[in-house]
Amino acid sequence: MTGTPRSLDEVVFLVRETPCEGCGQQHTVRPTIENDEAGRLIVRGTCDRCGRARELRMAPVRSYAGVPDDAMAIGDEPSEILSDAMLLAAAERDLAEVPAAVASEPAAARKGHLFLRAALRAVNELGKLVAADRSGIPMAKVEALRAQIAARLPAWAAAAPPLPAFRAPATLRDLEPAHRAWVERGRTGDGRLVLRDTALGDMRHGPRTLVAASFERCRFDRSEVSSGTLDESSFVECSMVRINLSSAKLHGARFVGCRLAEATLSLAELRDAVIERGDWHGMAAGRSSWHRARVTGVDLRETRLRDAVLDDAVFTRCDLRGVDLRRDNEVLRTLGTARRTRFLDCDLRGALVAGWRLDGTVFERCRLHGIEGEPRFEGAIQVLAADLSPEGDRSILGIRWPTSPS
Repeated sequence: MTGTPRSLDEVVFLVRETPCEGCGQQHTVRPTIENDEAGRLIVRGTCDRCGRARELRMAPVRSYAGVPDDAMAIGDEPSEILSDAMLLAAAERDLAEVPAAVASEPAAARKGHLFLRAALRAVNELGKLVAADRSGIPMAKVEALRAQIAARLPAWAAAAPPLPAFRAPATLRDLEPAHRAWVERGRTGDGRLVLRDTALGDMRHGPRTLVAASFERCRFDRSEVSSGTLDESSFVECSMVRINLSSAKLHGARFVGCRLAEATLSLAELRDAVIERGDWHGMAAGRSSWHRARVTGVDLRETRLRDAVLDDAVFTRCDLRGVDLRRDNEVLRTLGTARRTRFLDCDLRGALVAGWRLDGTVFERCRLHGIEGEPRFEGAIQVLAADLSPEGDRSILGIRWPTSPS
């Protein structure tokens, strides 16, 4: 599919509103979203009516930031993947689902309120297309629908019981006992720490053990989590700007679409971690360990990885421009290594590599212009289809380093 989606909300809406090729029904697909080898989104789902498997591929989402309640993306930019006909049909259908009289039963009132909110989102996105001259639908039609929703929304909102509000704990320690008991029971039953849309920023709560916890769209900006144990925990679309995770244990942790810009991960252990997309630029991660980590599509510009251990890790489509991979410590032989590490389609222009210890390392289709310093070759390495052009446009191809020990 052509066009770049602005948000995951827009992707999910597109899949749900596109009729199934088998039975022609809508609202029948439960989509899952991942990345293919080229970095494009793969959206897969199964039709609830006929069981047909569906798949759609498109460009990566432009932003993983939270979107307003009344829109599918931030700002006034119109969608590149949704049609005016699709948005109009969805708005009129959802609006028709709301009874003329406000429901008195709480569940029915909440349902009607949600239909009105969904109709408003579709109408507002339709308005963006019309305003940009990307639709033949008159703006008067859009305004009429918007006015109809606005006239009914307050009464339905007042009748709909509010969803239970979650009050963030003073510290994560408040939830540790129940979560620890869940772990000790073999991760069964209630008690697992699962937080969504919760602000936990600017906290100073010291070490903790939260193995296999789950965080989605949470904020940890400037938090202090040094020496914490977060093995196998999951972080999805979380903001962790300037978080301190020094000496933290993150074995098998999963990060998807997270922001860790200017974070501190010195001496952190990320063995077997899976990191997909996200902004980690300017991170300080000296002496960190990345054994067998899988890092895909992550912004790691200007990251400080001096004396880091990257053995058996795989970096794919990562931006590593200006990364500091130098080896400082000449005493501890376990530091500053990239043994059997694979860099695939990565940008390492301007990287600092003096003393970096390489053995079995692979650089495939990587941009390598302007690398400073000489690494230490302790075994054969492979440099395949290297791009040595200053602009990274593949106008100069070649090999920068020897492929065997000097």
